[in-house]
Amino acid sequence: KKLLIYLGKTRADIVFLQETHLNNTEHAKLQREWVGQIGFSSFNTRQRGVAILIRKTVPFQIHKTVQDPEGRYILMMGEVWGRQVLLCNVYAPNTHTHSFFSQLMGKVLGYPGYDLIVAGDFIF
Repeated sequence: KKLLIYLGKTRADIVFLQETHLNNTEHAKLQREWVGQIGFSSFNTRQRGVAILIRKTVPFQIHKTVQDPEGRYILMMGEVWGRQVLLCNVYAPNTHTHSFFSQLMGKVLGYPGYDLIVAGDFIF
């Protein structure tokens, strides 16, 4: 709740959150309270989890969402202001990073023609 109040004050249009530590039910609660769109990938309440929050004033039309079952990334493909955009939020593991990023890049490269916006915790 405090995070949503803070985000409301900052007037952020698009927010990338990592380590949300929320399960699907808790992400649904977040979605009810946020004024806009949310994409998320959950793991459990003790670790991982990412979310992308898009304020309702941003005319983002979601075409597709790809959620990592391990709660490490979320991809949201869509259109905003006539541009094809792929939003990618990452919470990288601290081990086996090469294989993780190889897999992630394989997913991202599967959507050519999109402007790519990447944010996250890359643990380098």
